[in-house]
Amino acid sequence: MKWLARLLQILLYGLRMVIRIPLPETTEGHFLQETLARQLKKHGLKRVLFVTDNNVLNLPPVQAYVSALKNHAMDVTLYTEVHPNPHLDDVEKAYSIYHKHSCQAIIGLGGGSVMDCAKGVAAKVARPKPLPQLKGLLKVRKKTPLMWMIPTTAGTGSEATVAAVISNPLTKEKYAISDPVLVPRYALLDTALVETLPPRITAFTGMDALTHAMEAFLNRYHTPFSRQAALDAFSLIYTHLAVSVANPRDLDHRRAMLKASYLAGCAFTRDYVGYVHGLAHPLGGFYDYPHGLANAILLPHVLTAYGPSIYPKLAYLYRHVKMGEEANPQKQALAVITWIQHLNTTFQFPHDFQDVIQPDDIPLMVKRCQQEVIPFYPVPRYLSSTTLIHLYESLARRS
Repeated sequence: MKWLARLLQILLYGLRMVIRIPLPETTEGHFLQETLARQLKKHGLKRVLFVTDNNVLNLPPVQAYVSALKNHAMDVTLYTEVHPNPHLDDVEKAYSIYHKHSCQAIIGLGGGSVMDCAKGVAAKVARPKPLPQLKGLLKVRKKTPLMWMIPTTAGTGSEATVAAVISNPLTKEKYAISDPVLVPRYALLDTALVETLPPRITAFTGMDALTHAMEAFLNRYHTPFSRQAALDAFSLIYTHLAVSVANPRDLDHRRAMLKASYLAGCAFTRDYVGYVHGLAHPLGGFYDYPHGLANAILLPHVLTAYGPSIYPKLAYLYRHVKMGEEANPQKQALAVITWIQHLNTTFQFPHDFQDVIQPDDIPLMVKRCQQEVIPFYPVPRYLSSTTLIHLYESLARRS
């Protein structure tokens, strides 16, 4: 069956050469609320659904966006009840509000959960079906309302991707709705919105971006654009992540991380992710575990499990960022994994999922991981279910 999966991946790669994945029109700067208002007015839009969350709504830079739209005579309808891993019900409630207020466009201002919720609404507006029926690839295929995505973290890259990732608490499932029509028309990378981001959130959202860049680069079947985007994102993260955590008010590092997150999003929406995400998504679905933190903990373990199959590419990353003076390619590759482990230690992340993963859940979690990875993700090599069970068990083991 795995050779059939590889064949499908080759066909999907060929399809990417035919079906163009658009890029959002991107603006970078500091306090971009007037840019947003001008773009909305250019399209003659007056009534917008503004999706955010209560954790950021009252921050001055976010209020500046709401005020700017109202000052330009926009009718702004807020939806703020987004869960950390957006629930199916979040999308359904926001979709009802969109219709109740006859909204014409959707703005998602927040972290990845907010942007995924906003994109889920857009999918339902275009294709008003029960959301689980839109799970998977190319199930929307209709024009969505115009979307603006404005990240408040430098991690998910959702402002550049084809996917909205939704959780269903009843089934403990976390799945993606993926379609090129879900790439937002506009992305605003505003450093004012990340300037006061707490160091811990800066750290694990940055590790999310690192995971996106690395999984995209390590996978098979790149386009020249996506490969370069992954490399550029990795370089920016290597240079700026640790410093942005240590010096959060330094806008140059914040700006670089926003760009890195965006580029990593461009890369993985074309080249997919891999087993890190396949293992992290059940942690979100079963336990509502923060996605970026799950990725950070899992990343070095999955890279180790891939073994020599990824050493040449890891060694290339080592040389690309001039990580050190080591000449041996295998040692260069292992040094990249050691660097990731050092980041996790520096950021004082947990080393495992003790008191999180319940042993009885592991078989279903592994099954869902494999269903996500196979057949669509062109991972460097397939990992057996036995390997994945052992990985979960080793990270769940109580002392």
